[in-house]
Amino acid sequence: MTTEMKYLEQTERGLLLQLDAIRDRKAALAIEAERKQEMEGVPDMISLEECRKRTGLSRPFLKGLCSSGEVPSVMVGSKCLVNYTALEGFLKRPKAKNREREAER
Repeated sequence: MTTEMKYLEQTERGLLLQLDAIRDRKAALAIEAERKQEMEGVPDMISLEECRKRTGLSRPFLKGLCSSGEVPSVMVGSKCLVNYTALEGFLKRPKAKNREREAER
């Protein structure tokens, strides 16, 4: 076998390995995209502590929003999980609308 032939075989093996790696990555990306699609519409539920860290709001204020039903939440054992997307929506509403809702209660 000539030197050129050995070189071509090594190159071919290297290219086949790269092709396998590309196929593996493509399959992983397809699985990831499928999982994201499955999770679409599932609310981002986070703890009160995480809400506090992300928003800077006090724990009692956040707990009050959850207790009043202003922001959807669920209790998991003794832990309160807050729908963070709904909390963001609440915080983006004009203060006047928030006051109107407060007056309705």
